Amino acid sequence: MRTEPGTRSGTRVEEPAVPDELSHGESLTAGAGVAASSVLPSMGRAADPRAFLSALLIVRNGRRWLAECLDGIAAQTVPPDRLLIVDVASTDTSVAMARAHSGVRHAIPEVTILQLDDPVPVGRAIDLGVEHLGTPSGPARQHTNRNGASPAPARSPEWIWVLHGNSRPSPTTLARLLDAVQKSPSAGIAGPKIVDWDDPRLLVSL
Repeated sequence: MRTEPGTRSGTRVEEPAVPDELSHGESLTAGAGVAASSVLPSMGRAADPRAFLSALLIVRNGRRWLAECLDGIAAQTVPPDRLLIVDVASTDTSVAMARAHSGVRHAIPEVTILQLDDPVPVGRAIDLGVEHLGTPSGPARQHTNRNGASPAPARSPEWIWVLHGNSRPSPTTLARLLDAVQKSPSAGIAGPKIVDWDDPRLLVSL
């Protein structure tokens, strides 16, 4: 297992519906996916600027999809505070692509690559990623989105957004997931609908 700190058929992800793989235990995990933009009536409501947002991206031989996945993460209207890319023993150029992607490093303050030497199941890769993330330190950062900057006066629980390297989130995916769980404080899991990469009319899973 190696850690590399940074400087600062696939599925397409657009607007989430009832938010698929978000867990809360002072942590929230969100799966990537795509759904109709009209599902959440509150898309105009701003996400809570106090939440600390971590993105956890699981990749294995993702050369075909990875650049677009990282483009989607970098384009979020509410960007995560940090991104951990867990590479599961890829034998292609996935790690090199992750290192070279300047977009996420401009959009996200902290980008780290964790390389696993041996293949493991996705669930285990997620566990190792969450363990590696640990607990965020320091005050919550101020989030800057396309509508301007919002102050973050106090720390609230961390949310962990889990994605796979063969998906691409639309720009408001993370903001809408966060908005949905904030409306339902008792929610333990949330996630978007997932549609086909080439044909968004085709629902892959909920």
